[in-house]
Amino acid sequence: MNKFDVALKLVLQNHADMALRQIAGAPIVKWHNIELPQTQLTRIDLLGETAGGVLVHIELQSTNDAQIPLRMAEYYLRLYRRLRRFPIQVVLYVGKPPLTMSPVLNTPALIHTYKVIDVRDLDGQRLLDSSGIGDNMIAVLTKLADTPEAIHRILERFASLEPQERQDARDRLLILTELRWIDALVLKEIESMPITEDYEAHKVSSAKIKIVYAQLTKLFGKLPNWVILRLADMEDPQIEDLALRLLDHKGTLEELLPPA
Repeated sequence: MNKFDVALKLVLQNHADMALRQIAGAPIVKWHNIELPQTQLTRIDLLGETAGGVLVHIELQSTNDAQIPLRMAEYYLRLYRRLRRFPIQVVLYVGKPPLTMSPVLNTPALIHTYKVIDVRDLDGQRLLDSSGIGDNMIAVLTKLADTPEAIHRILERFASLEPQERQDARDRLLILTELRWIDALVLKEIESMPITEDYEAHKVSSAKIKIVYAQLTKLFGKLPNWVILRLADMEDPQIEDLALRLLDHKGTLEELLPPA
């Protein structure tokens, strides 16, 4: 699962009731954590349950996947084998290119259908007006007419959150807005708002942060904005732990510093 899917999954699971109503047709009252046995399909993205006991399986796609019809059919049968209930299935597409994925697997002996929803077709204004922070963040992926104003409103909402919640929400928003190439706009707005707690001064005040920043840049090149903000919020013990893990790290940036 890539960083976009991780961030989107967390956003949908936290205060995104209106978005889920538009996606699934009903509010989700319970989330299941399901690992499927055998082969490569080990974990689905999201499996929720409505108040009426209906299972809702949501797959998140930031790219068009030609194999999605086969995957959805395999998930459908495996979920029934595991839970003895057939789910409603939805593919939620959040990518930038036009949606091209088919909503059906059509074979000589089997036809399997599911919903494919382009997030841009959701009602962005209703999501922006919602009291749910998750709904607000999903709104930036839709066709809002005034994106800068939407971002400003969302960041103002973050000011009411506890510090850790605010940091997590900010990180997720930066990741999601990369999907629309407006993350630089978000960063500019963050730096101009009081919720940043003098971001620039904090960013350059720690020599340890400067060193780790240089190490990360050498390893991974230009750092995404969410990484820069994460470093700025770290206390000395967190920076020291990251510096130690950097010494032997051979994987990706997201594996070293998982998006919140």
